[in-house]
Amino acid sequence: MKHLYEARIRAGLSQGELAEKLDVAQPTISNWERGKGEPSEQQKKTLRKVLDLNEGKNGIADTSLLAVWLTKARLAKGWSVPELANSAGLTPPAVYRIESGITRNLREETRKKLENALGVSVPEDTAKELAEEAEVRGLGALEDFDPHLDSDRPSEPGIY
Repeated sequence: MKHLYEARIRAGLSQGELAEKLDVAQPTISNWERGKGEPSEQQKKTLRKVLDLNEGKNGIADTSLLAVWLTKARLAKGWSVPELANSAGLTPPAVYRIESGITRNLREETRKKLENALGVSVPEDTAKELAEEAEVRGLGALEDFDPHLDSDRPSEPGIY
């Protein structure tokens, strides 16, 4: 199935958790994600239900891996959004924006505050997605960009 990996991650499920819901072995999910094999029609129906996929769409919600990680980590702690915000030194609307996928590119400082408050680090694949989203072709990441420092000035022409 196309986009199975992304849909599974966005649903906040590990391969093992999804395999359990489908009554298959974890390596089976791994194979499907890598295009080595395909689920039966009944398994596809179950996947659509479990991952909340619709036939007419590609089925992938517009949430980021960061939003999934943050929501899952917050719920594992048993915290509400205001409790997390208070513990991390952020505002509740800031946490809501991250969890809803509106805010997708966090400053390093904000990410560290969330990690410290939750006591868990952002997973490697999520960190990689964040880094890719922060990249601007020809300029690199524009995190903490200060246009008044010569060392921070882009070398390429453009609107900044």
